[in-house]
Amino acid sequence: MSGEVPRRRFRKTKIALAIFVLLLLALLVPPYISLNTLRRQMTASISRSLGRQVQIQSMHLRLLPTPGIVLEGFTVDSDPAFGSEPALIAPSVVATLRVSSLWRRPIEVSSISMDRPSVNLVRNAQGRWNFSSIILQAARTPLAPTTQPHPGSTPRFPYISIDHGRINFKDGLVKLPFSLFNADVAIWQQSASRWRIRLHAQPVRTGLDLDLGDTGSLRMDGSIGRTTDLDTLPVHLNLSWHNAQLGQASRLLSGQDLGWRGQLNMDGSLRGTLRNLDLQWKIHIDNPHRIEFTPPSSPDLNATCQATYRNSGHAVDNILCLLPTPPGHLLLTGSIPNLNHPKPSLRLEVNHLPASFITQLLGLVRKNAGSVDAQGLMNGAFTYGPQPPPAASKSAAHRPSTARPGRPGQLKGWQGQAEFSPLTLHLNGLDHPIVVPHLTVYAGTPPAPRHHPRQARSLHRHAFPWPAPIHHTRLMRKATPSEPSSGLPPFRLNIAPSSFFFGSPAPITVSGQIDNDGFQLRMDGSASIAALSALHQQLGAVPLPLGHFSAHGMAQLNLALSGPWIAPFRVFATEPSVVPSGTMQLTHVVFQPGFLSGPANISSADITFTPLEVTWNGAAFTIGSLKGHFSTSYPTFCQATVCPARFTLNLPRADAAQLMAAFTGSDAPGFLGADLFPHLTQGHRYGPAA
Repeated sequence: MSGEVPRRRFRKTKIALAIFVLLLLALLVPPYISLNTLRRQMTASISRSLGRQVQIQSMHLRLLPTPGIVLEGFTVDSDPAFGSEPALIAPSVVATLRVSSLWRRPIEVSSISMDRPSVNLVRNAQGRWNFSSIILQAARTPLAPTTQPHPGSTPRFPYISIDHGRINFKDGLVKLPFSLFNADVAIWQQSASRWRIRLHAQPVRTGLDLDLGDTGSLRMDGSIGRTTDLDTLPVHLNLSWHNAQLGQASRLLSGQDLGWRGQLNMDGSLRGTLRNLDLQWKIHIDNPHRIEFTPPSSPDLNATCQATYRNSGHAVDNILCLLPTPPGHLLLTGSIPNLNHPKPSLRLEVNHLPASFITQLLGLVRKNAGSVDAQGLMNGAFTYGPQPPPAASKSAAHRPSTARPGRPGQLKGWQGQAEFSPLTLHLNGLDHPIVVPHLTVYAGTPPAPRHHPRQARSLHRHAFPWPAPIHHTRLMRKATPSEPSSGLPPFRLNIAPSSFFFGSPAPITVSGQIDNDGFQLRMDGSASIAALSALHQQLGAVPLPLGHFSAHGMAQLNLALSGPWIAPFRVFATEPSVVPSGTMQLTHVVFQPGFLSGPANISSADITFTPLEVTWNGAAFTIGSLKGHFSTSYPTFCQATVCPARFTLNLPRADAAQLMAAFTGSDAPGFLGADLFPHLTQGHRYGPAA
């Protein structure tokens, strides 16, 4: 018995040593076992399976952790109809064998894994993809589901995985700037008639150094069916794009940071066949704001859309997008007959849209606009697309028609209108709200005037043409004739003339135009300085000098204002946020510039605004006991320390003591220039320069 124990220990030691040697051989020997003699057969077999020419640089055997074959330099050539660039290049491909099939025939491959491959997805002019033939070839091959536990008469489809791959997209021979980076893909056969697909990647744009942590993550999960007809291929996919920062998302989509911040999240689904595909998606933007500032409140942008894509005509039908805006909503419906030559037919329904939602949108582009307390509901509808010809009158119905038969309606831009009845605005600095009894926003044909015809003639007589806006900045730049045009009508909304009381016994009439680049407002009538100053503080929609006036006084306006939606950031701005044109007559205004020791009472003044210069004409003022007139002109916008200005001062009766008191607040004797000029050089740019 005493010798039995050492023999058992010796036997276990030999077994452990044998296992160690086998493991060591399994690790060290397979790389030196060349399978190049089988490479030609393997290449021909894979080429037949894929229907594409395949190239393999080298092959070797792998035993651990599971038996398999390592293919190095694996390349799948592209279909010549889609170009000459390979469809797939993988430095290393591992085909893992099913252990249970090593003792029988045929030998099955349980999984195929590719490390850091590069995949090119190419779409030709007919809308076909370069991998379509591979899908059809796989569908014709009888294979059992990947997860089938026991072998059957047909081999099981292998589990295909891609790790840290890159997926590029091409439109014909042109490589698109969009790619999917760090792509992890898994494909397996779920049932006899369906494949499962999973994808997780980061979207990138070629040529841009993007922060991948802010471009978000793109996911796809779903299944496609096995069919020999690509048009009837069943598709059931769920897609999502989450945690994309708006600045990086705009750089990804447009190539430049548009200055927006916030989080973008999108969830969508594809259902149906490639011939008729139902699309659904949800878009949520969390805390949208400009890079320059954060508004006091952000609108809730949570839209839901759906549509049907018909591959035969590249058409999108049954478009329905809903943006809830409690207590109402915005609803977009319509269709796009051909995406290659888009002539959309759309309808936008505005149902109980709250005025507070609109001010929140304005607050995204104008710093203080979001703090305006607005009350009221907007209702209306707009249409876009080919409009049918107007119905013929009864008298014209009997006349022979000169129209060409079958001639379609012309493509027109947005048409329609929406109305506020009424609109109430609470501006900071005003004790009473501004009530606009009726405000109409329209596109295309103007609505019928609501005022009396005599008043309409009066408004037309006193109105003046729209000024040509000075588009200095990129945001306001108009397309020149040499630039390519999309051929679609430009977007433009108009604010119909609306009269209301703006802090004055007499009404003011406001109208305007809105387009993609900016806005233009026309103000014709009477307003209080307090109301204009409050409007300037919250919307920046009136000239800057009003910020130095007290709350007293009145102004008669015949003024047009234009500017970009997004005001230039003042630290780097070289352009004004609002360009004025027209005239303003002031009465009984208290003016407090930086170069005066006290307020100046201006009994009357005429101010003329041009896009480049502001001119005061014959302003009558009183400063203490000092009375006179002055005229001045200065640039509308200037960043220099000392801005060029012209100043004319007329003092019929004045002595040194009065001037000293007006400019320095002191009656002490002394040389006037020694005390006066230092104050002038420190004054506001609207004052006289030294």
